[in-house]
Amino acid sequence: MRLLATSILVSVTALAACKSSQHQAGLRDGGDAAADSADLGARLSELASAMTADLNVLFAGVEPPKDVVLALDGAAPVLTEQELDELRARAAAASQAFRQALEASDRRLAQRAETMARLRTRLDAVNAALAQINPSETARYRQGLADISRVVEEMNDAFADSAPIACPAGYIRIKGDRFFGTKDFCVMKYEAKKGADNKPVSTAENASWGPGRWLSAKNACESLGAGYALISNPEWMTIATNAAGTAANWSGGAVGNGRISAGNANSHAAAGPDGNPCVNTASACTPTTWALARRTLVLSDNQVIWDLVGNGSEFVDYSNPSRPSVARVPVSQFPGSQGMETTAVRPTHASHPFWDDAWGTAQGMGSYFAEAASPTAIYVTRGTQEFSTDGALFAMSANWQLTDDFPFPTFRCSFHPQ
Repeated sequence: MRLLATSILVSVTALAACKSSQHQAGLRDGGDAAADSADLGARLSELASAMTADLNVLFAGVEPPKDVVLALDGAAPVLTEQELDELRARAAAASQAFRQALEASDRRLAQRAETMARLRTRLDAVNAALAQINPSETARYRQGLADISRVVEEMNDAFADSAPIACPAGYIRIKGDRFFGTKDFCVMKYEAKKGADNKPVSTAENASWGPGRWLSAKNACESLGAGYALISNPEWMTIATNAAGTAANWSGGAVGNGRISAGNANSHAAAGPDGNPCVNTASACTPTTWALARRTLVLSDNQVIWDLVGNGSEFVDYSNPSRPSVARVPVSQFPGSQGMETTAVRPTHASHPFWDDAWGTAQGMGSYFAEAASPTAIYVTRGTQEFSTDGALFAMSANWQLTDDFPFPTFRCSFHPQ
């Protein structure tokens, strides 16, 4: 369960920082406080990454129970003992609620006893860190509070009651990613096809719809009614990041081993059954046999999405007139600047620990491309490097103006229940 994993990640980072600092201070019998705090921060980061990995394994596809409120807004640079006691009590309540969530997942816990043991140990480390906070170390302390506050917000999101959202026919549910600012949403399983009423539909049959202009794709999705929209760039990043972190999509059978498939090199071909992921390509493959032309990606909850790479680039709802203008660079070298952060194009190891910041075209992640800067708003396409047949998961072309009319890009719609 990615939200929960992310939340504990940050929280553990903050708390581990505190614990490490104080623990090392004790070991050194009153050694340098600044050095101790730095050691503590490093330890917290290690705990954060470790818990993220554990939680992703433990909570895959599981909805957690009730929420726990642990607000830290307006914390003073140095807290009183009473305020520290309250903070520790709330942290203990959050920890207890998390333990209850673990126990509620009996079926999965029975298969993951070793992971459970590691999590308990790390939760104990978190609580021990909180007990060792020294209010006099103002800078380290405030940073720890900021990290704890972020974690708590994510824990609250993870523990909140939320029934699985219902998706329209032809759409799949996507688990939100807090880092990209997305909550659970629905997205077309297939690239949009033109329906009988000239409205977009999500089916395997027929060629994908190339609307010609970005605005036509946006209007087509919105014509479906309230809650429908052209997929946004954060939503694209949420799906693509999930796929990149799923072993079944890599040629070597493990995340980071080999590369992600490039999809269909022929534009706008009809899709097919999930059991025939190389349909309408020159290759043959199955869901368990990898091929460069494989058109499907498997998500962490075992849902399947078609043609996120290849089969034509896709318009997304994202505009940025000040994007970096380069002929083409691998996404690993994307020069984030001027309001267009690196994480608008690809994840980072800091945001998602499984990710290797060196991954680029060799791993099927693609390139960033933009022509010379323009004074007008620029819209982007994702999933295929423009003017090439090489599909790529994080490829972005940032050179589409509102009035541009090209047959290459396709699109897909998302849906957000009201």
